[in-house]
This record gives sequence, C-alpha cells and structure tokens, in this order.
Amino acid sequence: MLQSFARRLLLRPRLSPLSLLHARTVCHFSAFTENTFHLTADTTLNNIQDALDVLDDDNEHLNVDSTYASGVLTIGLGAAGTWVINKQTPNKQVWYSSPISGPARFEWEAGKAEWIHTRDAKPLATLFEDEIEQAVGVRADIDWDVAE
Repeated sequence: MLQSFARRLLLRPRLSPLSLLHARTVCHFSAFTENTFHLTADTTLNNIQDALDVLDDDNEHLNVDSTYASGVLTIGLGAAGTWVINKQTPNKQVWYSSPISGPARFEWEAGKAEWIHTRDAKPLATLFEDEIEQAVGVRADIDWDVAE
C-alpha cells in the first residue's frame, strides 16, 4: 500500500517551485507597473518618515533618528532598536526589519490600497504603528493613504 501511494506521487505531473513563482508573479503584478510600484512605495516610506518627524517634535522624551535614501528608510529609536523598511523593486515588495517582530515582506494589494504581509496578511500599517507604540509608548499618526 505504501509503495502504491509513493508510485502515484511520483507519476503525478508536478510544477517546479520556479514555475509556480512565475505564475504567481505574472498574475499578481500584471497591473502593478514598476513606475506605480516606485510611486506607491516612495509615498509610503516618505509618509512614515514625515509622521516620525512629527512624533519626535511633539514628544521631547523621544529620540527618533530616521533617514530615507536610495529606497531604504532606517528608523532608530535609541534603546528600543532600529527598524529598516526598504523597497525591493525586482519583486515589487516592501521589506521590513524590526527588532520586535523580525523580518517581513509586504506586497501591495490594490483592492485594499495597502501593503499586506505575504505570510499572515496583516497590513504594514497595523504592524508598524503597533510596534512603534509598544517601543516608545506613543502611537504614530501615519498617513497611509497612497494614490495609485
């Protein structure tokens, strides 16, 4: 019986992981051009940086150090740690690195008009705002509205 099961598995037509990735990529990114990706990602990262600048100005006890250059936003919050959010143009994703939750990848979901985690479908907005509040005790007021 085990041999029969194994034989059926081996005889089944299979798709390679690369062909599955290619099929997903073609379907997912067909309407999301590279120019639209850059506009959407740049606006998102600039809005995050702007909100953190306001957060820093409004709260004397915070020491927010944020820089955005070459598609990489680095956010230092002193003892709370450093976050890095960057654009990944080849796969049209935003990559996120956090001292609280670790690394994550986000893809733009046009229907929801937001960056969605590729594994658990959590929005970047929710994750980031929750973590900043957890780290410094103050919630950042980030404009997540991104014109497509």
